[in-house]
Amino acid sequence: GKRFKEQTFEDIAIYFTLEEWMELAEWQRKLYQDVMKENYELVTSLGKHLFHSSQVSIFHGI
Repeated sequence: GKRFKEQTFEDIAIYFTLEEWMELAEWQRKLYQDVMKENYELVTSLGKHLFHSSQVSIFHGI
């Protein structure tokens, strides 16, 4: 069968610089936070808690 590469949260995460973040509309920030939180929950539900805890703060905004 087809083999898939193991994915970590870092593989699917998208990060913005502070300047990029400030240029996003409020609805875009909310969408980003919702999607990243969903991805985090999915990855950790699979037992893949492989990223720095400081990155969780992005789910709550800057």
